[in-house]
Amino acid sequence: MIDRCVNKKKTLIATFTYDALKLADVVVVDVQCDYLKESLGNVRNGRADMAALEESFEIIAGHIPPETLVLIETTVAPGTTEQIAYPIMKKRFRKRGIENRSLLAHSFERVMPGKNYVASIRDFWRVCAGFTTTPTEGGKFLNEVINTGEIPADCTRSAH
Repeated sequence: MIDRCVNKKKTLIATFTYDALKLADVVVVDVQCDYLKESLGNVRNGRADMAALEESFEIIAGHIPPETLVLIETTVAPGTTEQIAYPIMKKRFRKRGIENRSLLAHSFERVMPGKNYVASIRDFWRVCAGFTTTPTEGGKFLNEVINTGEIPADCTRSAH
C-alpha cells in the first residue's frame, strides 16, 4: 500500500497543515473517540467523547473544495454520519458561501490488532455506504488504495 500510493503513484501525502486539505480529492476521517465512564467498572454510565471528531469535521469542511469526498472510517454509532458529520459540514460550507452538499460516505474501519495489524488494514473487506454520494464513490477509492473488495450498502446506518 505504501509503495504503491506513496512511492509509485505519489497520491498519498502526510502533512501537518490544514491548507493541504484544499488540494484533497478524498479525506479519510479516522479519529479516536474515547469512551468516558462516569464511575469505575460501570459501563452503563458512560458515553463516547465525540469532541475531537466534531472538531475534525469543522476543520475539514473549512478547507476542502465542495467536490472532495469525505470518507468516515472512525468507529462510531449508527447515525453519526447523518446526525453529526453532515450538519457540521453543511453549516461550515454555508459560512464559506458554498451551497453544495458535501460528498460524504462511511466505511466502518476494520482493524485487527496484533502482529497482522497492517495486513488487516490493507486486506480486510469493507462495507461502504454513501450519505450524500453513491456507495461506489467511497468503494472506488478504497479499492484503489487497499487490496480489498468493498460491499456497497444502501445507507450509512447499514454500513456499521
